[in-house]
Amino acid sequence: MIYFLFSTFSIIATDTITKEIGIGSCSKVLGVGFLVPWIDPEYGAVATQSFVNVKFGKLGLELLKLGYSPKEIIDILKSSDSLFELRQVGVLNINGDGYAFTGNKNFPYAGHITSKGYVILGNLLKSENVLKEMEKAFLSNINKPLAERIILSLEAAEKAGGDRRGKQSCVVIVKLKNGGFEGIDDRLVEIRIDDSKQPIEDLKRIYKNWQYEYMLISYIRLSNKNLESNIKYLLQSMKVSKDLSADSYNNIAWELCSRNIFQEVGLEFSLKANKLSPKDANIMDTIAKCYESLGNYKEALNWLEKALNIEKNNNYFKSRIEQIKGLINE
Repeated sequence: MIYFLFSTFSIIATDTITKEIGIGSCSKVLGVGFLVPWIDPEYGAVATQSFVNVKFGKLGLELLKLGYSPKEIIDILKSSDSLFELRQVGVLNINGDGYAFTGNKNFPYAGHITSKGYVILGNLLKSENVLKEMEKAFLSNINKPLAERIILSLEAAEKAGGDRRGKQSCVVIVKLKNGGFEGIDDRLVEIRIDDSKQPIEDLKRIYKNWQYEYMLISYIRLSNKNLESNIKYLLQSMKVSKDLSADSYNNIAWELCSRNIFQEVGLEFSLKANKLSPKDANIMDTIAKCYESLGNYKEALNWLEKALNIEKNNNYFKSRIEQIKGLINE
């Protein structure tokens, strides 16, 4: 069996400091994210494309878990498939070691680039320059979170001509151990544009909100030194953004101040949220939380009393007021 043709350009990449690992892919097919990307945040990732053999994804991850190198894995995959020259596959382990194979029966232009921390591969491309521009964009944005670097790499590919047939779907998946929503799983970013006339633009539009609604909150929740630069980058990005909602500012402010990190930024964001939604008692509670975390109990009490004035029967606000009064009297 030859399997389905997924003419695609993809990047597999890892951040060896934060331990994030991800894949980004775009193609002129429906739902490129359905078959191409396979990721295990503890071991590595596999991208299988061209005349895609989807079995490579699962088997590749199993072999990574067993400690095989990316080259050894591709050699094993080759030995198991009589149609291997039709395939294109890349493997990257969590330490940034990668290897790729492009069969000589792939539709041109087809090729790959491998280096420490990333594997870039594509087939049925307008030219070799598509891959070179992907690499250039990825390497020139090293100060940004991995997900954004992957998206910028895909955007550069599209600008360089991308898939010769056109565009239809894109996917970006980034995993981090316990980096998913509330730590339930590892999916830090999972954005799929399955059928669109402008998949890159849609991907960027969704990521713009995703990075604050989900990714930054996960970073803050995990808050370790390895993630600090990403947290600072996203907080600064929020500061200069002009179209965020009150809820976006309030959610981040609450996470920061309830965990006692970057409380000054948390206070700034909670006050921005209040300007956008001045009668929201929950935002007033967040402002109080930020003042409390900064040791300004009188201002915390002031904002809690404002919140209670709006929701006069709110027992939570009443208990918080008594709590803050106790801190003032200590």
